Amino acid sequence: MALDQIVLPDEAQFPESIAISENGDIYTGSVTTGHIVRLPAEGSEPVIFVEGGTNGAISIGGLLLSPQEDVLYACSSDLGLNQFSGTAAPGLLAFDIESGDLTARWDLPGGGLCNDLVQAADGTIYVTDSFVPRILALKPGANAFETLLQDERCTGDGFNLSG
Repeated sequence: MALDQIVLPDEAQFPESIAISENGDIYTGSVTTGHIVRLPAEGSEPVIFVEGGTNGAISIGGLLLSPQEDVLYACSSDLGLNQFSGTAAPGLLAFDIESGDLTARWDLPGGGLCNDLVQAADGTIYVTDSFVPRILALKPGANAFETLLQDERCTGDGFNLSG
């Protein structure tokens, strides 16, 4: 069944990104609540996949399903928009797609804003930092990000590097 409109629940206020599985499940994060909500493909009610405030989920930005669709990666940052502000550093979170359990976390070195992400064919995950003018790389099996590019020409007022 094709939908011409998807109505998000209140728990998904101010969605920043979506990820869609091959079976049609939709995941969206909330910048204001910190929740990640799953909208099942079969049309049943949306469910909170990750509760805001748990495992450092503060303000959710970019989302990405792993190629095997067994992990959902989520950028979490602290924009000061909810009661969880000040409880966790900005970072990339990895959640098991079946259980919703946190399987890994990588903080952004020196803070910043984890905005969006993409995964290369070799498994490296690249993250844009909207507060520090850089693109970070997380190689497979790595415990921390490396700075791929940092350039002051990518600075300006407010949010910068994205997507």
